[in-house]
Amino acid sequence: MTKQALEHRDREDRLYVERVQSGKGQRVAEALADIKWTIRHIPQAIEIAGQELASRYARSILGPLWLVIGTITFIGAFSFLGTFLFKMPWTTYLNYLCAGIVYWQFIQTWLIESASMYPSSQVALHSTRTPTSYIPVTLLLRNLLVLAHGLPIVAVVAALTATQPVLWYMIPFSLLMGLLLLFPIGALLGFLGTRYRDTVPALSTILGFVVYVSPVWWDDSQVKGLGRLIVDLNPVYYLLRVLRDPFLGVMTPLPIWLGAIFTAAVLWGLLAVVFVRFRRMIAIWV
Repeated sequence: MTKQALEHRDREDRLYVERVQSGKGQRVAEALADIKWTIRHIPQAIEIAGQELASRYARSILGPLWLVIGTITFIGAFSFLGTFLFKMPWTTYLNYLCAGIVYWQFIQTWLIESASMYPSSQVALHSTRTPTSYIPVTLLLRNLLVLAHGLPIVAVVAALTATQPVLWYMIPFSLLMGLLLLFPIGALLGFLGTRYRDTVPALSTILGFVVYVSPVWWDDSQVKGLGRLIVDLNPVYYLLRVLRDPFLGVMTPLPIWLGAIFTAAVLWGLLAVVFVRFRRMIAIWV
């Protein structure tokens, strides 16, 4: 065994002993300090998220506008095909598809990137001792900046094609509810993906299947009989309802809102337990 490997093993053993010996109260206090540091440095996280997004389009003339162009091209092309496949009026289907695609791209990107966010930030975690909670917050802000390029498209399409008045006042609440559901899922995937590196390819495969059984580009109202179970038992369906309904001029039913709130409470509780218990282990696992 090489000297470097021995030093790495000794470091792991020391951290493990410290974790075992430290009391629950100390772990909770350290976790709260971690979160407080992140909250104080949110402006810095926003700046870093913007820099990371801009670096993706270095030497590009249009820059992030390629996000808008790509989204408009896909939605415009597929809307004509979907109109014939699903036998819906083009304007109605365009509105439905636009909101579904933009939000699904956000959901998919957030979940996949979350599973690899700590290994991708290995240098920051080791050299600058960046708090564990700072990484997912920065990643979420970057994905929100990407979403901000797509939401104006959804808003314009909805204003021009919606058959019912758009519920503009509900959009901030629906987006907030979506973030309250997605953030703890992504943060939990971060721990899982750091401990087990097969998480990212497995998640990519699962999401590639989920998109076909979720009403992203097909209308759930067309599913009848036993096939309805695919919709009713699919959590993505309820998430998309919360996010997309305001653009369709539809008030999301109260049971779906109550279910979303309950699910968010459970996810945040689970995240709190995992964060306190395994926060220190991230430095070892990466």
